[in-house]
Amino acid sequence: MSRELDAFLHFLFLTASILCWIGRGRHNNSRYITLSGLFLIITFVFDGVAAAIMLSKSVEGNLFLYHILTPIQFVIIVMIYNDAIKNRAYKKITRWLIPVFLFGSALLSFTIQPFTKEYNSYSILIKHLITILSILIYFYEIISTTPYYRIYLQPIFWISVGFLFHSVLNILLEGFSNYLQTYGDSKYEIIFLLQSISNYCLFILMGVGFIVSRSKTDINGSESIARQ
Repeated sequence: MSRELDAFLHFLFLTASILCWIGRGRHNNSRYITLSGLFLIITFVFDGVAAAIMLSKSVEGNLFLYHILTPIQFVIIVMIYNDAIKNRAYKKITRWLIPVFLFGSALLSFTIQPFTKEYNSYSILIKHLITILSILIYFYEIISTTPYYRIYLQPIFWISVGFLFHSVLNILLEGFSNYLQTYGDSKYEIIFLLQSISNYCLFILMGVGFIVSRSKTDINGSESIARQ
């Protein structure tokens, strides 16, 4: 797949998801819904600037943008699950987790992986790992507290599935990228394609979550199968 086609599909699905968020109406204005929309808008802005730099070549490289974007995305994701998860221990941990990550990410960007030269893979991997842990905590909480609830009617479920698929696939791809790169560009294109697919799926599933949020289903899990 060409870079141009990837950019087109990337912004097509991203824009569609943002429009689903904007068009959700007033049925569900939960904090995590607002934060999820903010996540998409910020991603759109940074990816748009990165694409413009790549096409114009007026600036030498766009990697520095992702050294800024990654910490912002991390903060928003943690805040999403701080709102969705009721576990007090998780909420306490996230109070210091955010500043620790921001400090660590900045430290990596100025030392091991300079923001002007290298891709911030370490910060991204940590972001994905914590995202996965947060989602697993959320799923465990839902299963243990509301076993009969129709979870697929909750917007956060679809958003979480999108984040989970995206994070798991990107961690696996990061592990295989160096191995495949040794076999040349033709093999490395597989990594590029799968990373693109993970982005498309994230945007699509978040869009589904926003569409679901238009329903009047109680997102706190008060509805059960018995009430159908």
